[in-house]
Amino acid sequence: MGKMRKAWREHLGLDDDALRLVARTIGVTQRLGSGQDLRDWLNDRFRATGLLPVPNSEAGFFYDDLITKLHAQKRNDFDRQTFRDMCATENLFDKDREREPVSVGVRSFMHPIDNLEARCSTILNLVPHFAGRFIRDEAAWHTKVFPEMQAFVLDAARDNDHLRLILDAHVSLAFGVGAILNVKSGKTIEIEQRTGGRRWWSPNDLPRDETWPVFEFELETVSEGEQLAVAVSLTHDVATHVRSYVKGVPTIGRILHARLAAGASGRSVVCGQHAQLLADSVLAALRSVPRAAAPRPATHFFIAAPNTLAFFLGQNQPAVGPVVIYEWDFEGATDGTYRPGLRLPPIAA
Repeated sequence: MGKMRKAWREHLGLDDDALRLVARTIGVTQRLGSGQDLRDWLNDRFRATGLLPVPNSEAGFFYDDLITKLHAQKRNDFDRQTFRDMCATENLFDKDREREPVSVGVRSFMHPIDNLEARCSTILNLVPHFAGRFIRDEAAWHTKVFPEMQAFVLDAARDNDHLRLILDAHVSLAFGVGAILNVKSGKTIEIEQRTGGRRWWSPNDLPRDETWPVFEFELETVSEGEQLAVAVSLTHDVATHVRSYVKGVPTIGRILHARLAAGASGRSVVCGQHAQLLADSVLAALRSVPRAAAPRPATHFFIAAPNTLAFFLGQNQPAVGPVVIYEWDFEGATDGTYRPGLRLPPIAA
């Protein structure tokens, strides 16, 4: 690696600090991407920098022809100004860019090949608060993480009516962003979802289809506690693990199970409108469960679902009342069970 860094430094004429900045923009993968993957990756970067994206209707990339042309002219050495001048001469700037929504990223863990900085206008990096999937200090959910996220999201929303959210984040934080941008925020919001490739999901992205899977609900009594757990099983069935966890929480007396008749799978949610409808059905089922009116007991969410659905649930948090969202030990690195994540409204852990 030292020899590689030396070769790169000498070729680029950079010192170590400058090389680190360059290396942060490079993604390395051993998977051979398709032409559509390449188009999507490039278009993310073109849009982020104000250049024309490549239309899906075009079989080729007009940038390929430009590269050949520049090489033929022996024009392959640019600084900031000469590169901008070349883009202007070749009519590469997107004059409609101002109409594009603003891409906003929230990251609490690192994705191995996706560099959010290249695709977002602005990003909140919460990774330093976590050691892998685990938060370093449990109290930081409420003393640091949520306040930082709330300030960041509100600042982005204050200046833009159309937001595109990229949430490489824990399910707690996806729920929390929804609570910040709740149903009364008046914003147009799209959320990037990686199910079946990267796509932008929104509540009205596809027409409603009566064949989409719907939840079946079951209310299970486990103790005399007045609080309620909600187990959402979309990507996988969480019922057994939730049941095991709540045995140690005597304040939770019932579990509302939300399952699909066909069973859980990674492709059970079709689009943003489907996610919205599923979230709405969970909220309707939750309202039908008899509970104390005041003070409202806490609702505990155990969610195995795309972050888009967690976001939609979070948008209705004020109507649900106090909630706790739980994080699963995905890698079995600690105890292979759940632990409390974000609490809303934020309270002392």
